[in-house]
Amino acid sequence: MDKILNFLTLKQSRENDFCNRRVIVIKFALLASIILFSLFTLINLFMEQYLAAILDSTAAFIALLTFKYMQKSKNIPVATKISTINVVVFFIFFSYISQAVH
Repeated sequence: MDKILNFLTLKQSRENDFCNRRVIVIKFALLASIILFSLFTLINLFMEQYLAAILDSTAAFIALLTFKYMQKSKNIPVATKISTINVVVFFIFFSYISQAVH
């Protein structure tokens, strides 16, 4: 359990508890996005919906890059904005794509 908490929190001890909670929530959301978008990519490839699979894989790749950026730079507000924009744009494009396929 300690390894998981050490992975999700900041390594710097000078940060306050609120900042660590924010980091935990954002890292968990990014990891969940990476896993779910990758799973949706595989499902869409299996269902032969290639356009949706490309969209899912792009969203997963952006979430992965955002996670790596946050690990490297510790810039929480930018990572939050990028991940929020990623999810919003994904759902806008996915709703447009899914209207044509029934």
